[in-house]
Amino acid sequence: MAKKKTTAPKIKAEATAKAELVAKASYQRKRTTTEVIPPDVTRAKTATWLTIISPITEWAGLKGDVLKHRRQQLRIQQEAALDRLAKIVQSEMEGKEIVQPLPPKIMVPALEGASLENPDSPLLEWWANLLVSGATGGKTRPYYIDLMKVIGAEEAAFLSEIWEKFSTVKEYMYENFDVSRNTSHNLRAAINGQLEGLKGRQLDRQTYATEMRTILEYSGAQAEAKGVQLELLFALGKRSRSLPIHTPLVVWESKLYGRTVPLEVCIALNLLAVEETWIELPLQRHQITIPAGFEEVVYVKAVYPTKLGVDFLRACHRRVVRNDKE
Repeated sequence: MAKKKTTAPKIKAEATAKAELVAKASYQRKRTTTEVIPPDVTRAKTATWLTIISPITEWAGLKGDVLKHRRQQLRIQQEAALDRLAKIVQSEMEGKEIVQPLPPKIMVPALEGASLENPDSPLLEWWANLLVSGATGGKTRPYYIDLMKVIGAEEAAFLSEIWEKFSTVKEYMYENFDVSRNTSHNLRAAINGQLEGLKGRQLDRQTYATEMRTILEYSGAQAEAKGVQLELLFALGKRSRSLPIHTPLVVWESKLYGRTVPLEVCIALNLLAVEETWIELPLQRHQITIPAGFEEVVYVKAVYPTKLGVDFLRACHRRVVRNDKE
């Protein structure tokens, strides 16, 4: 019995030491595993970023350990871009109340997408506006994230310029797109009204070109006032043996003309739509005689936003004119 009492403490001490050794090895192994970063991914690691970005991520319920886990999952390329994003969001949120949390399906890919931008990119403001809009009750769909990922700085500048005009049109804000669908009708009425002032006249080439240019400028301004941008509006010359195709003889061009690539990108993304049409001039009704070298039609190329384009720009663009119903 005496021998058993002397060996028990020794066995207990060995077991304790072994347990401590296993625990230490487990801790070291766990620490090593969690600190390993794949070579093809650059992740933001500073505690400062967690502090700055937390007001955004809290909207999605990404707090504490969950936030750290999500952060490790994100393939964040540029920490500086997210630092700026967070500061813009904080500035935009001043005086605003969070109405709804942003789901991770939107939050996580949005942070991933924004991290791919250059820190000085104007698109970071678009990303910030998208997050703020969603958190304060605006429409935010996962598809908007996909659109943000594919537009570039040139498309953003183009959309910003055109949105300055579209966002002032009350009908678009109320999702009434009849103003766009009636482009041909409205232009026909505007041109017809201008032709009344030329009733009974016989115009030579120079006079007709001058009068038609005035009519086209007026019609373009009227269309833009109704929310339709006319990229091109011109009177046609007749075809002949020496000129076998129609040519524009009197042309009115908007600022959109010549910016083909961003326009086509926006059309391909269904943010903008284009309508091309021919409007017959009611010359006989007004007893107007024009030179033989002109066709009695006007060509129109009109640009207007789609519903998707309006919703997307309302969510992503800072300048939004809200015409609240009284």
